Amino acid sequence: MKASRDATIFIDLSFLSPEEEAIIQKVLVRDEDLKKHEIVRVRKLRETLPNQKELKVLSGEWFEDLKSKRYGRQPHVSAVVRSSMRWKKTA
Repeated sequence: MKASRDATIFIDLSFLSPEEEAIIQKVLVRDEDLKKHEIVRVRKLRETLPNQKELKVLSGEWFEDLKSKRYGRQPHVSAVVRSSMRWKKTA
């Protein structure tokens, strides 16, 4: 899934029933909640851990570094699905 920085990626969700859309929407809300909790957790780690190597391991930053090296700056899948659902409603 390669995209230029200016292009927005959409996926075709026209085949989804309203029930399926509602289920996906619940998953997206849950994903957003988990991201917020993770941000708070990492912030607390940064305040309590002076060792940068240990912080990198416990925060998962090492994984994000590897992921960005491998895939570059591609949008997160949940952002693609969310924008595709909004696009579907306006189309």
